Amino acid sequence: MCAKARKHGVQADYSVEWDYPPHEAIVRRAAAIGADLVIAECHKGARTRPWLIHLTDWELLRVSPLPVLLLKNGKPYRRPLTLAAVDPACAHLKPRRLDVRIVESARQFSEALHGPLHVMHANYPSIVGVPEAHSTTHRKWTSLSYEELKQQERDVFETFRAQMQVVRTRAHLVPGNPATEIPRVASELGAQIVVMGGLSRSGLMRVLIGNTAECVLNTLPCDVLVVKPEGFVTAVARQPRGMRVVAPTTLSPMAS
Repeated sequence: MCAKARKHGVQADYSVEWDYPPHEAIVRRAAAIGADLVIAECHKGARTRPWLIHLTDWELLRVSPLPVLLLKNGKPYRRPLTLAAVDPACAHLKPRRLDVRIVESARQFSEALHGPLHVMHANYPSIVGVPEAHSTTHRKWTSLSYEELKQQERDVFETFRAQMQVVRTRAHLVPGNPATEIPRVASELGAQIVVMGGLSRSGLMRVLIGNTAECVLNTLPCDVLVVKPEGFVTAVARQPRGMRVVAPTTLSPMAS
C-alpha cells in the first residue's frame, strides 16, 4: 500500500509490505527508493548486553549502509545545536576517513536546520589500535607513555579541527572515556543532535573494544545520527523474506 501527501511543499511517501525482520525490511526499502537517510524512532526500554539482545535499533545500526537518525525526542528542531563526536587519532581502530564523513554529515544538518555545529573528541588513549604514524617521535606506540599518547591525540585533534574549518570556540577536547564524556558534553551544550560513527564490530573485537554508539545511546539526552564508513557493504539480502498473500484458486463444484 502506497500513498503520497504534500504539506508545505514537502512530499512524503509511505509503504506497507510483508517482510521480516524489521531492520532488514527497512534497509531493503531504503535501497529500493534510493534513500539518503533512514529516520527511525528509538525504542523505549532497557538495553543491557546489546551483543546478546538484538533489538531493532541495534540491528538497524549494524546493517544499514545509510546514515540512521534515531529519534529520542518528539520535540521539533529549532536551530538545533549539532555535535559531531570524532576520534581523529583512530585510537579505537576506526577508519580515518570516517571522521570526515561524521563532520560533513553534521555540517549538512546544521546548515539545513540553521543551527550551530560543534565538534568534540574524548581524549582516551587505548593500547589497542594506536597507529605508529601518529607518533611525532617516530617511536612505536608501545614505547610511549600515557601522557605522550594523550599529547598525540591533542595534536591530531587540533590538526583535524583546522582541516575541517571548525572554529576553536566550537571544538571540545575533553579527557575521559567517550562512553561517558559524549553524553556529558552533549548535555552541557544542549545538543539536539549528536553525530557519531558506527563500525558494526562483531565477535571478540566487539567485546574487547566495544561500540561507542551502543554504549552511549541509552544515556544521550538527544537524537543520534549514526554514520557508516565509506564503502560499507550490508549483508542484508536484496529480496524480501516475508510471506506473500496468494489469492485462492477457483474450485469447480463437486459432482453429486
